Amino acid sequence: MAPARAQTCATDANCAAPLTCKPGSKICSASGGMLPDGGTFTTEPVCENGPATCTWTLVPCTADSECTSAQWKCLAPPSDPVPHFCFPEGILCAAGQACPAGWSCIDFSAVARADLADMWSPNGQTQYCFPDVLRGVADKTAQVDSSAVSQNTSSGSSGTTTGTAGTTGTAKTTSSGCALGGHRPAAWPWCLLAGLAAARLLRRRR
Repeated sequence: MAPARAQTCATDANCAAPLTCKPGSKICSASGGMLPDGGTFTTEPVCENGPATCTWTLVPCTADSECTSAQWKCLAPPSDPVPHFCFPEGILCAAGQACPAGWSCIDFSAVARADLADMWSPNGQTQYCFPDVLRGVADKTAQVDSSAVSQNTSSGSSGTTTGTAGTTGTAKTTSSGCALGGHRPAAWPWCLLAGLAAARLLRRRR
């Protein structure tokens, strides 16, 4: 199966649930040069959002009953039991089990986001049913918004710390946000959870 393409959008109506239409990562650029006296100058950065695309927004949860989509459960990355968020249920399909309507059997060892399978089985199983609408996540072409989970995890009695989903950049151009696609690579547990780990470390040091 060919990798999914990022779907551009104008409103949420252009996206199939649970995806919603959100602006792309913010891109900032500035220029500079040499002055006649040997000094340098730079211009003020100009920032703009990338094209809006259908984005998966992670929903924080504490119980399966809070996940409204069928065959979804309240899960957490195996590397850290906090935070929990709504995620497709792990349905094995290696033995020919049928997938729910609108889901397909994916061999996660053969997709760009192979480590998604760790959400269900850190012990080597790789073939699971996965919602077709989220195929762009597996192929690293769909954006993932973890801000709600980050805020839910980082608020507590010691104060509130809001982490960013991740940043990447090159000279004179920077981009921020969690875009699991294009030329913005990410490692497990995804850039979408980087802010969560930072928030937990900050709380432990206080």
